[in-house]
Amino acid sequence: PKSLCAFGGLDAVTHALEAYVSVLASEFSDGQALQALKLLKENLPASYHEGSKNPVARERVHSAATIAGIAFANAFLGVCHSMAHKLGSQFHIPHGLANALLICNVIRYNANDNPTKQTAFSQYDRPQARRRYAEIA
Repeated sequence: PKSLCAFGGLDAVTHALEAYVSVLASEFSDGQALQALKLLKENLPASYHEGSKNPVARERVHSAATIAGIAFANAFLGVCHSMAHKLGSQFHIPHGLANALLICNVIRYNANDNPTKQTAFSQYDRPQARRRYAEIA
């Protein structure tokens, strides 16, 4: 169904976005997140509109979702996914839709002008979300 494609695709986009802007992102997870976003941008619309008539687009969306999953497994997710799980379970909203409802506000919050370092661990720099979002926009 189109809704499954849309919600799953939006979830994959959010996985890749959050992995890319994570303070735990690395060269390893960055490459995966960027490739997932590229594949989703190029193939999600066709997969949604054409469905099973375009198996190549559908396969690439599945690959992108898997790659985004590997990226976030190494860089972790952010507040969007945390809130989406709560929103979805409370109001019976599909997870991908919950992410889509939240991501714009989360990006605005994460990309503020004066980010606060949330940990004392020296290996984690101040959040670079604003710059990282701009790189992929």
